[in-house]
Amino acid sequence: MSKNRALNIPDRSESYWLDSVEFPTFPSLEENCETDVVIIGGGISGIMTAYLLAIEGYRVTLVEARRLLSGTTGFTTAKLTSQHGLIYDYLLQNEGSKTANSYYEANEAAISYVKNLITEKGIDCDFSEEKAYVFAEDEKQQEKVKEEAEAYRKIGIDGGFIDNIPLDVHNLGAVVMNHQAQFNPVKFLKPLVEEIVAKGGRVFENTRVDDIESNKRPVAVTREGRRVEGDYLVVCSHYPFYDKEGFYYARLSPNRSYSIAAETDKEYPGGMYVNAGQPAHSLRSIQLEGKELVLAGGYGHYVGHKQNTEESYNQLYQFVNQTFGVKKVPYRWSAQDPATLDQIPYIGRYSTEMENVFVATGYRK
Repeated sequence: MSKNRALNIPDRSESYWLDSVEFPTFPSLEENCETDVVIIGGGISGIMTAYLLAIEGYRVTLVEARRLLSGTTGFTTAKLTSQHGLIYDYLLQNEGSKTANSYYEANEAAISYVKNLITEKGIDCDFSEEKAYVFAEDEKQQEKVKEEAEAYRKIGIDGGFIDNIPLDVHNLGAVVMNHQAQFNPVKFLKPLVEEIVAKGGRVFENTRVDDIESNKRPVAVTREGRRVEGDYLVVCSHYPFYDKEGFYYARLSPNRSYSIAAETDKEYPGGMYVNAGQPAHSLRSIQLEGKELVLAGGYGHYVGHKQNTEESYNQLYQFVNQTFGVKKVPYRWSAQDPATLDQIPYIGRYSTEMENVFVATGYRK
């Protein structure tokens, strides 16, 4: 018997999000084509970019190397939050108040947009408003958490320091951010993909782009030699594959983290949680067949820096079991996401030499 089986953890990785929805499939690209905007990457960045352009009347062509949502989006913890660890004190200290404020405002605008879109279109995607917490486990972390709370005050973030959290774990207080949210990203994106197609957008799966020709009209060149030409091209492929410009391989560090969804003995108290120290572990809840499950993530590492990745799942299991008592673990999965040098995503022109080519990457989970 494997150790995972003894702990009641599935031996095979499977995403709860992907298992919860029957998502449409699309053909691979078999011929050259022309469009207004070429979008490379079928995760939430690529799909939202295609959707926003399609509803404005642009002809969009979205190409994905595997299946849609087969990257980070389908294997996320799916929190809609502007609270990304202890980011705001870091931004104030290193980038200044203008950048810190812009970062917060951009994330809050995104949450509001998603919430309004869900309401407007009546999308059933398990959306719920939640408080988000970063909690301290020792005095050194408590000091950092209080510094983050002070950053909240300076920026005008709705939240601040609290002495204790509703979660039954050892803690020395937390910084809380109010009016954050969680959702099912696959349920959310399915109707948007359908609308992209309804508005004339084209979607191709199992179509890997290997090269970009940056001409007056950029061209995406697939592994099979097919060409997709457009007025603009957007790279949303998680890790930018084109190395001739931008040198993203030298400016991004990919990290892998792990998740389990567990049916537990104790009731989940609500909210979304992450600890301030290492190893990191985050918590939220999901619904499965009328039951509330604990979704725990964390125990990550730089990609390629850990051989026994099963250990991370076992550590997550032990953490959840100690906190809530585990009955069984129906799902487990892992994902990786790159971090930038300054902790701020790279969103904009791919390089100064490529006027009509854009990129979105470096979300740091």
